[in-house]
Amino acid sequence: MNQRRSSKRLSSSSVALKSPESINANIVENNRFRNLLMDEFRTTFCYTVLACMTRGIFALLLQTIHKKKLHSLKWCISFFFPINSDNKISPGFIFGSTWLLLGWKYSYSSRGARPGARKTILPNLPVRVSETILGRITFRDLAAILPVHFSSATLAMAFLNKFLFLFFGIEFTQMALEPIIYEHSQHYWWIIIALLMEILSNAVFCVSTLVLQELFSLNSIPLVFIPFFTDNRLTRMLQVDSLGATSAYAPNLLYGLYWVGNQNQHKNSFFFFQDATNNYPWSQSCHSIGPLLGGLLGGFIMKNFFPDQDSF
Repeated sequence: MNQRRSSKRLSSSSVALKSPESINANIVENNRFRNLLMDEFRTTFCYTVLACMTRGIFALLLQTIHKKKLHSLKWCISFFFPINSDNKISPGFIFGSTWLLLGWKYSYSSRGARPGARKTILPNLPVRVSETILGRITFRDLAAILPVHFSSATLAMAFLNKFLFLFFGIEFTQMALEPIIYEHSQHYWWIIIALLMEILSNAVFCVSTLVLQELFSLNSIPLVFIPFFTDNRLTRMLQVDSLGATSAYAPNLLYGLYWVGNQNQHKNSFFFFQDATNNYPWSQSCHSIGPLLGGLLGGFIMKNFFPDQDSF
């Protein structure tokens, strides 16, 4: 009897033990997952800083042109860059700029790449959702990437809020970090229309960003010409509010901009995430949900018409 019990214990313990191969596979996967999140955080942080600085420079340039009444120069700028009716650069041109995004993609290599594959990070949340549908990253990765993008963008803007105020003054800080509030009616029909436009524009944005670079590479066309087909034309056609503004293509940056503006009004409040949602127009939520749904739609379109090769 004792021998039988000891044999049962040995058999059960042997079943519980994992093979060295499975242990090594788990270690490799955990390292890949950790490196991926760290790379997502750093890349989103740096890209947010660059995009907000670019936004402030464009806003300062347009303000100077408007004060000095240089109408001919303004007409030349509006021909190449999308300008809203309120004399501001469309947010999609800044936060969804193909020049900036593809510049990051081909200059930044992730340490979490699989052996034999060069995996690069494109710091845009709708595009990352599309890449999940394509199978480039897992749904587990996406579930962790979502809060990382929101937190990284918010921290980057909180850093910029202090840095720009100390070295460039309050005026430039407000230009670079002014919250984006879309103008449209509070009626639910208009909100549904804005949501559909957000979904459509972000789906087109994701497809054009991920597909055009492959088409240009296959035809030996320099990738520097891609923005001429996306940044200018798309932002003029796909408008999501009554002022002719385009989607920001970055819901995490929208939240970060509103958080910084709200935090400046509640400097002594500790529960800043609660304050960031107070008095926030519910009609603006379509501009945060729409880009994620647009990324899903764009991913399904590419999965059916422009699928990845198995060797990716």
